[in-house]
Amino acid sequence: MERIINKLNPKDRELFDKMVNNYASENEKIFFERMRYKQEHIYTSANDLVFHENDNEDALFLIRLDFDEYILSYSGNDRECEECHTQSLSDVLAINLKEHNLSDKDMTLLEWLRSIDYACVLYDNNYDWI
Repeated sequence: MERIINKLNPKDRELFDKMVNNYASENEKIFFERMRYKQEHIYTSANDLVFHENDNEDALFLIRLDFDEYILSYSGNDRECEECHTQSLSDVLAINLKEHNLSDKDMTLLEWLRSIDYACVLYDNNYDWI
């Protein structure tokens, strides 16, 4: 058995446990299983790009730092937006995109990911390895 090197944030542990057997799609299952694995086993000092602004029509990007910190932002130049830095996956997924001027869509990041069935998520873009 592989040794866990990072203890999950309690909110993330609860989120991951709650998601088991409640996934909206196979892609959602892959997303949560891989993110849990990364948060428990894979540290990144140079950032892990979860999705890139060029890979989705909303020009959003998400970066994972260390084990479980995240930065969500928007790369378009048509509006001022808030860069959102969180200490857990559960917090970043709960961000309302419209409230932070990241999108015109009034939905959380989790709802947005579900709406595109996780199509833009990258699983092997840890800049420590590139």
